[in-house]
Amino acid sequence: MLKIWITTVLIFLAGSAAAAQTTGKRPVIIIPGVTGSQIVNPKTGKMLWFSTRRDKNDDLRLPMTSPILANNRDSLVSKDIIREVEVLPILPDVEVYKVLTDALIARGYTEATWDAPKSADVFYVFPYDWRRDNVETAQLLIKRMVGVKSALKLPKLQFDLVAHSMGGLVGRYAAMYGSADLPPAGRTPRVTWAGARHINKLMMFGTPNEGAFGSLDALLNGYPIIADRKLPFVDDFRPEDLLTTPSAFQLIPHQSSARFLDENLQPLKVDLFNADTWLKYGWGAISDPKFLSKLKDADRLL
Repeated sequence: MLKIWITTVLIFLAGSAAAAQTTGKRPVIIIPGVTGSQIVNPKTGKMLWFSTRRDKNDDLRLPMTSPILANNRDSLVSKDIIREVEVLPILPDVEVYKVLTDALIARGYTEATWDAPKSADVFYVFPYDWRRDNVETAQLLIKRMVGVKSALKLPKLQFDLVAHSMGGLVGRYAAMYGSADLPPAGRTPRVTWAGARHINKLMMFGTPNEGAFGSLDALLNGYPIIADRKLPFVDDFRPEDLLTTPSAFQLIPHQSSARFLDENLQPLKVDLFNADTWLKYGWGAISDPKFLSKLKDADRLL
């Protein structure tokens, strides 16, 4: 499946093998999916993600002290996309996005940085804090693209976005709404395509445009971080961890596509976006009477 994805990316970008060898190709931005970026403590340099063990002083749970998502932040930062990981010292490294970057390099691209941008035959990686609000991340993507265009004095420059999984939602929002925030509850967002002027192509691979039941399952039961299996001596994500992650809720199935059946296999109306539903069925950490004590900012919530 990964080889098919890489081949499709190259076909979209190059058009043909001959065209791939020419110069002047538009810049590419790689947008990884959820958990696809490193999370680092900037003070110590310690990488908290990807890691199979929890740190005693740092963890990946965000604060939950404000109804405004942008205010619930910690000091951790994203540093790079996950290129490859070492699961266990006795096992070979597992390639993640390195396969894609290597394929682009083989086709004549070089890697550029946001601080030293170039306009052609380059790719940029877009690491982001995948725990946070996807709207916030889309706004950061717009800021990055505008910054490159401004630095190079190329106002008409456009990018090809290669977006995987949740990264496709980030790219899609950026194209449809630009830097605009979501409107207040009860109002429908107005599609302006304000960000489309920065984008030539948006390629989404494995993007849950209608949400994913896998995210709902993770919120209810936790998420094994290695090969979808619970392994000994590995600190997996727990429901109370994901409760603090806005992006996890933004990935749950849309109301129009979610289907539930009762014990008689009859359709059951379930509002996934109502907290009372979660309490009614005893779902997730919100129904755990001890979950507050498991949160790092519990003393401010109690």
